[in-house]
Amino acid sequence: RYPLADLFLATVPYGAHTTASDALWMAVPVLTLSGRSFASRVCGSLVRAAGTPEMVVESADEYVAQAIAFARAPDTLVALRTRLRMHRAHCRLFDMENLTTRLEALFEDMAERHRQGLTPTPDLTGLEAYLEVGLGFEHEAQEMLLEQDYKARYHAGLERRHAVRPFVTSRQGNTTRP
Repeated sequence: RYPLADLFLATVPYGAHTTASDALWMAVPVLTLSGRSFASRVCGSLVRAAGTPEMVVESADEYVAQAIAFARAPDTLVALRTRLRMHRAHCRLFDMENLTTRLEALFEDMAERHRQGLTPTPDLTGLEAYLEVGLGFEHEAQEMLLEQDYKARYHAGLERRHAVRPFVTSRQGNTTRP
């Protein structure tokens, strides 16, 4: 039934994942709003990998305006559909041979770095505080992209948390504060 659609509108704040891949495979253009969370950015990654980065917008107003523009210009959608169909076999999203080759090379590189003693050890100091503050936001109720001053809100949350429980000292001896 996908091929019957002129345009696939990905949802916000949880963008389409598998359904967007299915639509792109069937050459249905996908319009998506790229948010701040992983769940709201996956669809944008898929759309870019399919070779249609112009279908990823950065604001709710742009999303609505673009959807209306497509409704008024069906020839644009036909051109996008043709482009998706023509490039499907060679775009990054569906080029499984290239993906497999690159993934194998990454695994080989990781194994070699481990043999050389270069296994990375992340410094996770402060992670608990970041998670605690981030989880305190009502992500279910609002796409954080639409939050006017997300960074200030996040930093205020970190300051409140630090006032109650100061941040820990890292392995390097520095107090970890965002």
